Amino acid sequence: MELLLSDSYRVKLRKYSKNVVINGLGVIMFGAWSVIKIMLMCIYNPAYKAYLFRCDENGLREINYPILLGITILAVLIAGVHFYLGTRAIDYGRGRSEKKTYLFVVAILLFLTVTSSIGSIIYISQDIADIADITDIMDIKYIDDTIVSTFTDAIFISILIDLFYSTIKVANIRKSGSL
Repeated sequence: MELLLSDSYRVKLRKYSKNVVINGLGVIMFGAWSVIKIMLMCIYNPAYKAYLFRCDENGLREINYPILLGITILAVLIAGVHFYLGTRAIDYGRGRSEKKTYLFVVAILLFLTVTSSIGSIIYISQDIADIADITDIMDIKYIDDTIVSTFTDAIFISILIDLFYSTIKVANIRKSGSL
């Protein structure tokens, strides 16, 4: 009987520990994707280009350095937070760390992502409500980007929830030593 309990304990611990490691890698990948998305928006979105580049009196384009600096700081901050969370989760899942303090940052990031997603859904619903008939569908600005961002945010939210849940399960299993 003790052998079965021990095997069951190890199976559960291994399962949830692997979840923590995989979700940690997912957080790092979403951080990289967020930085790439910011760079692509700055390059290809005309609204962002207007802020990033300004024309001088000769009509030549100049880079708006304060805006570029702000975007760079934002991208580094996003990448740093995601890298921190991902590496802490990987270390915890592999048993190299017993600290769960990164869960506080996960909760904050989860709150911000959920809030952002709700804002995106409201933006989509307002644009759809403004359509007079089906021929005006082309008047919606950037709705495809917003829909894709909302779906990727939903995936990221599920990763953060699973990371939070799996970390708590690993902590409980390690603490109790049994099921």
